[in-house]
Amino acid sequence: MSGVLDLAAASAMASVVTAEAAARGLSVTVAVADAQGSLVTLVRMDGAAGLSVVTAQHKVATVLRTGRSTRDVTDELVAESGAEPALLLGMVVHGGLIPIPGGVPVRRAGILVGAVAVSGASSAEDHDLATLAATGPTATRLTATPPRESGIPSG
Repeated sequence: MSGVLDLAAASAMASVVTAEAAARGLSVTVAVADAQGSLVTLVRMDGAAGLSVVTAQHKVATVLRTGRSTRDVTDELVAESGAEPALLLGMVVHGGLIPIPGGVPVRRAGILVGAVAVSGASSAEDHDLATLAATGPTATRLTATPPRESGIPSG
């Protein structure tokens, strides 16, 4: 059974990002969403650009739509758009994808349980910070919790 990414896990991941960003002298926004695409936490550091809030959320949505990092999605779209440049624009406008590195999947036991995305620094720094949160020492100690019963009888 797949789990859900809870608030404690999402908050810990956001804390990893903001602490490392501050240590690097960066101001970023971090968004963490569960596998269903619901935003669990969003943190905008002092000094982070306002647009980084929306960008981080779009990165999370791209990860959840594709199951891959936004860096991988970007690389593939750019490679494929060489023969047909309009493909990249079409995927962005109509496919809802944002080809900007900085969003990564969060997996537990190989199961996609959510996504974390960072925006506000360079694309490479955003990707590095998001990867640190999703796969670093703190993240490996986090566990996904099973979804709560709704209490609504089925059928």
